[in-house]
Amino acid sequence: ETGLPIIYVPMPMAGVSAPTTMIGPVLIGNAESLSGLVIHQLKRKGAPYIYGALPSTADMLHGSFNYGAPELSIMCSAVADMAHYYKLPVWGTGGCSDSNAMDVQAGVETAISLLCSVLSGANLIHDVGFLSQGLCITPGFHLLNDEIISMVKQIAKGIEVNSETLCLDLIDAVGPGGNFLEHDHTLSHFKDMWIPKLFDRTHFEALEKGFLVDAGQRAQKRAIEIIESYKPESISQSALRDLAEVTRRWHKG
Repeated sequence: ETGLPIIYVPMPMAGVSAPTTMIGPVLIGNAESLSGLVIHQLKRKGAPYIYGALPSTADMLHGSFNYGAPELSIMCSAVADMAHYYKLPVWGTGGCSDSNAMDVQAGVETAISLLCSVLSGANLIHDVGFLSQGLCITPGFHLLNDEIISMVKQIAKGIEVNSETLCLDLIDAVGPGGNFLEHDHTLSHFKDMWIPKLFDRTHFEALEKGFLVDAGQRAQKRAIEIIESYKPESISQSALRDLAEVTRRWHKG
């Protein structure tokens, strides 16, 4: 009714609400999402709709929906392929984990799911920051996701190959046995490479003896600092006018 995009979220589970195959949950998720689209368009033809599904496996030991399973990532990638076939915007899933803590498991599951969603071409990636099958969140995990997302974006950029990026003249000028560290070109371009905000690259020998803080601890500490020091900015008058205009148009019909 308001013209806001709707996200319909079927979540077929292999072995419970879908066959225990890789394509079975994708098939059911596709059917359910298209059914939702039909109902949606019957209400208002042309209203924006974001296609997608969240198929995964069921944990047969605990009866839970697996957020960090590798099958989730590949199934969601298949769903994105279907969306591209239908020429519909699609949401994907990433940045979530089955782990109950911000640990190695959480980092691995988060990274794989985010990378797969981005490389599959998902337009909207959701569930970022979920732990414990989506039952809990912690502020530090959002910062850990932010770091991983920045890495994924760098990967997704790919490699630009042209005469300027190949730098053949520069390589020839430096010559065999030379180094690029002292060249102005390095000073101009080193920030094009990914630079961590949270992850640590300090050489082990440079650390104070016995002092080692992992990424999860740094993320949680930084999150608390942000929360305690945050001062929200007031909404600008122009933004308030725009919101009022949108509301007015909606009430007018």
